[in-house]
This record gives sequence, structure tokens and C-alpha cells, in this order.
Amino acid sequence: MKKALIVLTAALALCGSGCGRTEPERKAAAADSTAQQTAKPETKSEGGQVKHYGGLIQVRPEYEERYVIIHRHVWPEVLDRIARSNIRDYTIFMHEGCLYSNYDYVGADYRADMAAIAADPVTRDWWKLTDPMQEQLEPGKEGEWWAPLDILLEDTVKQVSSAGVERHGYLALLKPGREQEVRSAFAGLAKEYSGEAIRAASIQNFVFYLKAPRLFLYLEYYGRDFAADRERFLQSGKWLALEKVLAPCLERQQAESGPSLWVEMQDVFHTD
Repeated sequence: MKKALIVLTAALALCGSGCGRTEPERKAAAADSTAQQTAKPETKSEGGQVKHYGGLIQVRPEYEERYVIIHRHVWPEVLDRIARSNIRDYTIFMHEGCLYSNYDYVGADYRADMAAIAADPVTRDWWKLTDPMQEQLEPGKEGEWWAPLDILLEDTVKQVSSAGVERHGYLALLKPGREQEVRSAFAGLAKEYSGEAIRAASIQNFVFYLKAPRLFLYLEYYGRDFAADRERFLQSGKWLALEKVLAPCLERQQAESGPSLWVEMQDVFHTD
């Protein structure tokens, strides 16, 4: 009871009078919708079944700093519920007010595991803090909060545990009318994909997502010199062939090093 009062007080302090109640049924419905739209055929990794899931939402400008801060201090009970619902490597990135999520699901009943999260009282209290800080980029389907991302290419094979890896998220923006070209390029690459280039660069568990006009890459790095290994990967034949097709389809963005087709996003939160 004491914790609930603390939560509600904090929620009012962060969100003001507009902070409404989060309905757990909405979360369960969203999980089911995401499962149908973004799941790919199961791939074995570390002895289990792994599926990638990605999502996209906005953070309200006035809450951006607070959102980052509270995600550095997620309640242990929330993290425990995530783990018991068979979610691994849950990462949230942020760039210019947009939040991008990626996680691995290793269970056998996604809908039941998401329903268990939605019914968890501590998690529901956590959502009372976070939901008012977010807003959808565009209206979603009924029950959908985070917009699901389409998987273009993925590799769930892991050489090491994700506990000690570096996590990187990159964003590219498509030019108008180029979505089908990008999808076709990845479809062609998927037919020939072997994974040799990424493993030679000490990269694992990567996935390309698309929610036009946004193209999102998540990867894990387990080597010692990311800059050198990344350059080795970028010079591989498969990537150069893909980049040749992608480059005319992508907008140049302003990055720290200057204009670039890809920008690295801020890691806001992750589990192991």
C-alpha cells in the first residue's frame, strides 16, 4: 500500500493532472497485435527459440529528460516480471524524440507471457509513470500503443551471452517513394545471407526493422575494437552491395561527425 501511494504521488508530480489510468488489457492486445505483425519464423539460439520484436513511439518533448532518468532506475520488480515473461535483451533507443525498442522473446506462449506482464500490479504502476510521457506518431490499431516494426533481415545466433556486449542502434530515413526498393533489396540479401561477415566483425544478434520512412538497425558487439570491426563489416562484399542499392533511397541526416545516411541513437534502457 505504501509503495502504491509513492507511485501515485510520483506519477502526479511527473505527469500533472493529465495523467490517466493505463488499461492492462490494452497492453495485452498490443502484444498480440505485435506478435502477429512482426514475428518471423523461429530461429534456434543458445538452445532455445528466439524471436525479435521491435516497436516505435514518441516521447513528449517536456518529458524527454525525465524519461531517460527513470529508465536508468527501473524498479527491480518490473525487470523481474520482464525476465519471467521470457523477454531478453530488451533495449530502448532514442533519437530526436522518437523511441525505438527491440527485444528477444524466448518463450513458447507470447500472448500468455504478455498478459502476465499486463496483469502485474507493479508493472501497471510503472506504466502510470511512463505512458503519459509517450504519444503515438500516428493512430494505431485498437489496443496498439507502440507501433510494431517490420523485420527486413535478422540473425539471432549468439556467440557470447548478451550480458557483456555493447548494444548499438542506428537510424536511417527513407526518401519518399523508395520503400519498395528498400524492401526488395533486403529480400534479395536475405536469400543469400550466411552471417559470415558479421561474425568476422564480432557482431551478433542483429536485426533490420522498417516503419517507413524509418529504417532501424540493432546489433550487439562482443569484440575489443568496435570502430575497426565496424569498418571491416562495412567493407564486406554483401554490405557494399546492399549499400549501393540503399544509398540512393536514403536521406542524409546530421550526425556528430557531419552529414550521414545512418545516425547512432542514444541507448536509454536495456536488460541482459
